[in-house]
Amino acid sequence: MFLLTKDGQPKEMIPSAGHDISIYADCFVVMGMAEYARAAGDQDALQTAQKLYAHIESRFQAGKVRSEPYPIPEGYDAHGFAMIMLNTSQALAKAAEDMTGQERSLYRNQAWFYAGRILSGFCDSEHRIREVVPKSKAGEDSAGTLLLRHLNPGHTVESLWFVMEEAALRQDHEALQLAVKALKRALQLGWDEAFGGLLRYVDVDGGPPKGDDISGGERFEKLIRETWDTKLWWPHSEGLYACRLAFELTGDADCLAWYEKLHEYTFNTFPAAPGEEWLQIRDRRGEPIAQVVALPVKDPYHVMRNVMLMIELTAAE
Repeated sequence: MFLLTKDGQPKEMIPSAGHDISIYADCFVVMGMAEYARAAGDQDALQTAQKLYAHIESRFQAGKVRSEPYPIPEGYDAHGFAMIMLNTSQALAKAAEDMTGQERSLYRNQAWFYAGRILSGFCDSEHRIREVVPKSKAGEDSAGTLLLRHLNPGHTVESLWFVMEEAALRQDHEALQLAVKALKRALQLGWDEAFGGLLRYVDVDGGPPKGDDISGGERFEKLIRETWDTKLWWPHSEGLYACRLAFELTGDADCLAWYEKLHEYTFNTFPAAPGEEWLQIRDRRGEPIAQVVALPVKDPYHVMRNVMLMIELTAAE
């Protein structure tokens, strides 16, 4: 269930669209249940997470996946689907392996499958992670459209640290190096040379997104065109951890330089004042914008997760 009333009753987020409108919501439930099961040693919670994961997989196989409020037009595939399934598989793998003593679980193999999907299905010859791709050659005629041309730097850097963690576990040097190349490419194309920070969306060649519309993509296209030059807190926190992790795993000096560049911009821009609460969204010049982006209950998750991951990473040095 994606949305409830304050007394716990099912509520449609979009009138007449039904209740089951986002596969992402189900994946977050699996991740939460898996982490709880792992921390509490709760086998029932683990089984609940496993059952829901199996149901999610069956919906992907049946092609019955929704991603409201920004649906993907029929005939196209989204990087976000492989990305969320990679992260969900990783969370469930950690819980299953810790609680059963398995060296490598089914979920770890699934995680590697989705990492491969990202590197082979969405990473192009110039190391750019494409957000939307056609499912067949018939859709290649739409290559000049906005949905297929746009990149999402924040999504990319988040996705790539999932891939890097999995590649490191597998000791797959080739996959790790490819992920680092894609990370640096995303930062290069996404960085705002005029005002600093990562732009929300950019064109595949850099700069403002451009291209024609696709039938069925109207809401997604509107979001890209109207918000491309905003600066959000969560991509910057994801970039910080991705760059630090890449440096720790490979010693790549460029990644450390990007970490320092992102750190300076992030902590000079998003806190309301030194030591105070961060503000969720800024305009291109870094000034606050009085609006809420997506789900206000989800966005802080990115920030806190990456702060904790960086603390753990540096503590292990």
